[in-house]
Amino acid sequence: LDRTPEFPWEMFRRMGRAGYLGLTIPSDRGGRGLSAARAAVLLFHLAYQSGTTFAKLSLQPEFASVLGEHGTPELVAEHFDPMLRGEALVANQVTEPDAGSDAGGIKLGASHRGEEYLLDGVKTEAAFALDASAAIVYGRTSPDAGTRGISAFLVEQGREGIQRDLSPPDLGERWMRRGRVEYRGVRIPSDHRLGPEGSGFKLVRTELTRERGLLAAIYLGVARAAWDRCLFHTAQRTAFGEPLAHQSAVRDRLVDAWADLESAWLLTLWALERFDRGERADPLTALAKATATRTALEVIDT
Repeated sequence: LDRTPEFPWEMFRRMGRAGYLGLTIPSDRGGRGLSAARAAVLLFHLAYQSGTTFAKLSLQPEFASVLGEHGTPELVAEHFDPMLRGEALVANQVTEPDAGSDAGGIKLGASHRGEEYLLDGVKTEAAFALDASAAIVYGRTSPDAGTRGISAFLVEQGREGIQRDLSPPDLGERWMRRGRVEYRGVRIPSDHRLGPEGSGFKLVRTELTRERGLLAAIYLGVARAAWDRCLFHTAQRTAFGEPLAHQSAVRDRLVDAWADLESAWLLTLWALERFDRGERADPLTALAKATATRTALEVIDT
């Protein structure tokens, strides 16, 4: 999958038919209805067996959950439901040249003009820049209102005034085809706004809280697979007349890596269980993702 930068449409459709898309989306909207913590366990094992690709593909409806929860019935039927079947992609465009994890720094303008909104600005590091038929775009509707001046919109990517360009591919995720999307006076109907005006920051914070915890589970699944392979190798390989696993320097590193993995996993589950209970969890899932990422890199390098 990483040899060529192409989105695996056939695989995505097969996952949709098998019910692997929309793990945490309520069953009455076509998803599996799992809690975030239960979905994390499934994603951990999926990543353990096959790396990040299948696990991240399964999460695409979650990344577009704002549309499923706040879009009009017509928008949901046209864009979100086909995504659950693996027939379409809805991108999530938050990042800008000067606003990454800090969604409060969004500058893309979204001015209200009668029955329309006019979008002007740039989104960067946008996944599926050329493959998504629509995108959830976060823009600033009130320049002086801080985080309360951000709103979310569903924008069909074929509208006039949108320029999409690919960025250099990411190693291991070429299939995501990230890119730069520029909006030049793009007009969208007012009913394409998702949620009340000014609610965008709250919506993206909720979405990112769940996303970070689930991504942490994926990274830890890959890391645990690497650790298990390392354990098997050290048990089979001999040096100085005994298996590597019997040598204290090797054994100590394996134990330290195991402790880090278990600690990161427990933190991830704790954070997602708080999210499932409706408690504030954004600091914890951010910490879980940061810890899981660092732990995965260290374990894989062990």
